[in-house]
Formats: sequence, structure tokens, C-alpha cells
Amino acid sequence: MIVIHIDTQKDTSFLKKTYEGIDNLKLLYNPTKEEVNKTLKENPTEDVMMLGHGSTSGLFNHDFKSKDYYIIGYDNVELLKNRNCIGIWCYAKEFARKYGLKGYFTSMFISNGGEAKSFGFSKATEEDVFNEVQNFSAYVNMLIKDNTPYEEWVESLQSMVDMGKDFVEFNYSAMEYFDGTQKPTTKSYYDYEGSKLYGTSGKTYGYGKGWYDDEDEEVEREKAFKDFCKEQKIESDIMKDIVRKAFYEGWKSYEDYLYGYGSY
Repeated sequence: MIVIHIDTQKDTSFLKKTYEGIDNLKLLYNPTKEEVNKTLKENPTEDVMMLGHGSTSGLFNHDFKSKDYYIIGYDNVELLKNRNCIGIWCYAKEFARKYGLKGYFTSMFISNGGEAKSFGFSKATEEDVFNEVQNFSAYVNMLIKDNTPYEEWVESLQSMVDMGKDFVEFNYSAMEYFDGTQKPTTKSYYDYEGSKLYGTSGKTYGYGKGWYDDEDEEVEREKAFKDFCKEQKIESDIMKDIVRKAFYEGWKSYEDYLYGYGSY
């Protein structure tokens, strides 16, 4: 099995448990895109597990300032075809559906206190959420070691947890297995109504709701980012980096970055 682990925060560090003690592992830990592409090309049918933060457009790179913002995205998704995949990042399911991938995938997955707060799970403490991420990682590890067929993963995982917890039910109910026969689409659905960027003037920024082509996403977000910086008179390179990250990760404001509240 190939494991691509993009480890950038405390919650993503818990995902190491998913592959702990697994034999014959090819681990790519915070790799470059070139390393990922090379390994996938050299092992065209080997199962691959992808871990970290992301969006409907793919798995984020560990360096958000890199020109390769997505370590897995539309430009190398063909390397995931004709193999079993495990996608564990926010909205991996939507990415897999879009490109006709096969395997097990999470959808939006609450993995830290900031995300719980953003999605309205006010009673969930960060400790509660972190404990559940660690449990989830251990369960995935067990399924891999037991050679449990991927098509049984969703039901197996749901049977292992307390679905009475609201954020746990949220995480586990949206997981899905695809057999690879779903009709691919090159479009993503976006909904930033609940997570727009707010300027100091009170003006809202974002895209509303609708569909876009992934190939157009970088251009659209970069334009929105530049417009925002011009409107707010942001000239510092440091602040521009923070705002760009906010735009790309859908945070409610660049202050969220300073306090560690991400949406993915």
C-alpha cells in the first residue's frame, strides 16, 4: 500500500495511527508532488491511502504557498484510476465521485474544535473531537490489517462508534464506498454561504452557490483574493499569505487563521 500523509496540524498527526504497523508500506510523508507522481506511476495498481486536509478539489499540499496547492488534484487524478483508494480528508468523497474513483472516502469530517464550532456542534470540545479522530484512525488501521473489503468499511466503521454524538453521526453518515462505475464529472459544487470571508467594512466575499470547473478554480479564487486585498488595502506579504490561505481553505476570516480555526 502507498500512503500519502500530509501532516500539517495536530489533528492530521493523529492519522499516523491509520498505517501504524502495516507491512510493505510505501510512506510518502509531506512529499513533493513530483515524489507523489513518481511513486504512483511506478506502482500503477497498488492501493493508495491519502490523508490530510483538503476540499472537493483534492488533497492539500503541506506548503500552502507552493505552486502545487493540491498534492492530489485534477492534474494528477488519472494516476489514481484502476486502483483501490482510501481518501481521508474533508470532501474526499465529492472528489472521488467527480472523477470516478474506486474505494472508501470520507466527506466533511470534523477533526478539530474549530471545525466543530464552525458547523454548529457547540457542545463538542476539542478534546472530544481529537479523541474521536484517534479512535477513527485506530479503526481504519484495524480494517486494513484485517483485510476487510473496502465495500464493507462504511458499515463496519459505523458499527464501531457512538452515533448518538452529533458530530460523530455527522462524520460517519456521509462516508461512502464507490465501485468506480459512478459517472465522472469535471465540476464541483461549492457553497460558501455559511463560510464567506468578511471584510472590515462589513462587505461579504465569496462565491455563493453553484458549480465550477476545477480547471477554473485557481483563476477565480486568485481574482477574488486580489480584489479583496485591493479593497482592504492589504499590502504586507505576510498578511497576503494569510488571506490567500483563508480564500483557498474557505475560512470565515483571516483572523480565523491567527486563532487556528480552519474549515477543513
